[in-house]
Amino acid sequence: MSPKFMICAALLVRGTSVCAQNPAPAGMQATVALQPALFADSLAGLHDTVAVRNLGRSSEPANDKSAGEQHLRYALIEKRLFELTDDDDARKRAQHSFDKAKDQDERNSWAHFGYGWALTHGPEFKSSFIRFVPGVATMSALGGIFGLDAAARAKRSLQRALDIDPAFEPAVLELSRLALLTKMPKDVAAAASASRKAIGAGRATAGIYTQLAELETLRGNGQAAAEAARAGMKLRDDGKAKRALGIALLALNMEEDAGAASYLEGLSATAFSDSALLSTYLSDVAPLLVDVDRGVLKNLPANETAQWLSGFWERSAAKSARTVPRRLAEHFRRMQYALAHYQRTSKFGVRGGSAFIIDGDNHRLPFDDRGLIYIRFGKPDVRISTPPGEMSPPPNESWIYTVEGDVEMFHFHKFPGTSEWALSSLEPCDPLFLKFGQIESDRGSNRLLSINTQSPPNGGIGASTRYIDYLQERAKFDPRISTYMIRCNAALTDLDMIASAVDRTANIDPDPREAAKARLFGPEGGWPFTGGTLGELRNDAKIMEQRDRTKARAALEADEARPKFEMPLQSIAQIYAFRGTEQSTALTTAILIPGQRFTPSSKDGVMVYPLSLSLILIDSATGRIRRADSKPMFRADQSVQKGHWFRATLDMESAPMRKASYRVVVENSLMASEGDIRSGSQNIPSFVGDALMVSDLVIGEPGDGRWKRGKTVINPIPSHQVERGKQFKLFYEIYNLMPGAKYRTSIEVTPKESGGITGAIKSVFGKRRGVEFHFDDVASSSSDMYGLQQLRSIGADLDPGQYDISVTITNVDTQVVATRKAKLIVLGPKEMKE
Repeated sequence: MSPKFMICAALLVRGTSVCAQNPAPAGMQATVALQPALFADSLAGLHDTVAVRNLGRSSEPANDKSAGEQHLRYALIEKRLFELTDDDDARKRAQHSFDKAKDQDERNSWAHFGYGWALTHGPEFKSSFIRFVPGVATMSALGGIFGLDAAARAKRSLQRALDIDPAFEPAVLELSRLALLTKMPKDVAAAASASRKAIGAGRATAGIYTQLAELETLRGNGQAAAEAARAGMKLRDDGKAKRALGIALLALNMEEDAGAASYLEGLSATAFSDSALLSTYLSDVAPLLVDVDRGVLKNLPANETAQWLSGFWERSAAKSARTVPRRLAEHFRRMQYALAHYQRTSKFGVRGGSAFIIDGDNHRLPFDDRGLIYIRFGKPDVRISTPPGEMSPPPNESWIYTVEGDVEMFHFHKFPGTSEWALSSLEPCDPLFLKFGQIESDRGSNRLLSINTQSPPNGGIGASTRYIDYLQERAKFDPRISTYMIRCNAALTDLDMIASAVDRTANIDPDPREAAKARLFGPEGGWPFTGGTLGELRNDAKIMEQRDRTKARAALEADEARPKFEMPLQSIAQIYAFRGTEQSTALTTAILIPGQRFTPSSKDGVMVYPLSLSLILIDSATGRIRRADSKPMFRADQSVQKGHWFRATLDMESAPMRKASYRVVVENSLMASEGDIRSGSQNIPSFVGDALMVSDLVIGEPGDGRWKRGKTVINPIPSHQVERGKQFKLFYEIYNLMPGAKYRTSIEVTPKESGGITGAIKSVFGKRRGVEFHFDDVASSSSDMYGLQQLRSIGADLDPGQYDISVTITNVDTQVVATRKAKLIVLGPKEMKE
């Protein structure tokens, strides 16, 4: 080919008309053999939609019998047009020409790949991910049964491309993309195998490594996933690789911090500029979103969406009393479990029985309703599954959770004629159905009951017994179900009486059968059973269904990921507030941990006690979150015994909050079962302004200390418990006293009497005495944020019991007063021993 013609061919790829003005020299053909890989790479550099359309028109095959190479060229151009415009007509044209190309050349890997690609990007393929369709199964769903749907045909075509060339990169990438969409174990395993074959053949790319990392994560191979992600990052350090590495590391012990950092870096650094990557990050969080979240995200631009997602994980971690790395690790662990155990088995079906319709986009998730609840609540404390009966109950599971002392129960059933497990209400008691197989539509006939009582059919072998077992197992956790079960059992007993083989000619007064009918049907005497036991059961069922539906909706708004500690550390924590820098408030959390409850690890003969500490504040008014996290480590020559305590402090600064919800989290970093969460609400005061103010009061041990604030060192006692007859230290700061100002300090320790008769008797016959101390001082210079630091030793022989300790500062010149109070507990020998 002459140089002029080579230039012409290159320009043709860019969609110009220069070839028409520069024909090839005489004797040379105007076309050259197509090199699909080079041609596809060249097309990828084109972003001018008009130019690509023109190029397609000039390359369109004359008819279906045109050369396979011509069809392939045209299909690749239309594929690029679809990528630029999302025009489904372009995709259809590409699919048609890819199909013709593979028909004419069965060994053409590009044609097989292209046909599979076109199927996976079409509406038929997308619709196959809508799991539940109202009414009957669709044609697309029926195609899935026989392997004729778009997904099945696409996988076969992609696999055919790999049969021809086992290391064909485009087919490997598309097969992996398909597997990551379906998340079916068989698809994931096939795609992972194809990826490793490509890597082994020396055709590894950053994309293949990154997808392999995601596939290995789905298979539960965290270490292999991390290795693949790191290999991908060496080739291309982009957001996809960082996300894949982050998720892989989050699944590994002691790698949570690095995993979270990589995952969030991929989100903040590149997700806003990569719509496909941002969509992947959104799919990660999809099971936790509620309708309000979806409404917010719908109107956010890409960069703000990435910021919102980062904030979401911070909020979720705070509510769950976890660090962001641990929250992310827990979420992906639950996701992995849900995919492994509760993945949908089909892509079609209808919701039956009393199944609840799940709002929002949850019906598009790859797992059933059990998976959704598992991701939101984690592993249930108790699982109940009663063997199904011939007629009732259907296959069933009930999950019981204990959340802040309250028992939550969720019911799942797989109803006849449906394909998936669904969140639903308790299966209702229907005595006529259980006994006679009589369904609701049969009950309008007055003859049915007499027919059943004269020649009673059996509703199912052991149906009523199996159903009572179903209720009984759940009644252990909900007394309302127990009441319902008793009523159901009474109705079944009365039906047995009505259908019993009693001599019907005998004159029995009163007739027990008539009494049973009266109890069952009430004054109305029959269908639709608004009275009697049957009417009561119907009403009870409606009430229970509404209650279960309300609980289900609340559950789908929940984000319950707080750690459950099997061995509580029984730590003690206290939060103190002081003046901070600028207009903030400085907070210190003092923590005591009984050493004998903390399981150490041994390293080189030394006992190591690794802690994870968090102080989390949530502003009840604005939802604003502040937190501080620390990981101190203690070492000892031998295991810490009873009576010895670990002492830790955690410092942070926060804006003042009128009412903040706080969580103090203490965990053994190496043993997830050991820890504590101390929670409550507390005002975060402001020390801004020039008014006379006093900080919180800190009760401390006598002697030297380790916690330092300004020039003062002290060992805080967060329980504020001191031993009778022993001295203790009292620390506080005074703000806004001018240098040279005279002030008086009054310290009062007053007993707290219990209320009621016992308190009145104590006040008459044995009132505990308190003490008072007074000091006169002159303020020194206090220009820094610490103000006037005061550290006083208090010694008084106080009786055991509870006291209020208050510090009152009076400016002698202006008579302005500031007071701060705290509790104090004095322990006697008996309490100290306990």
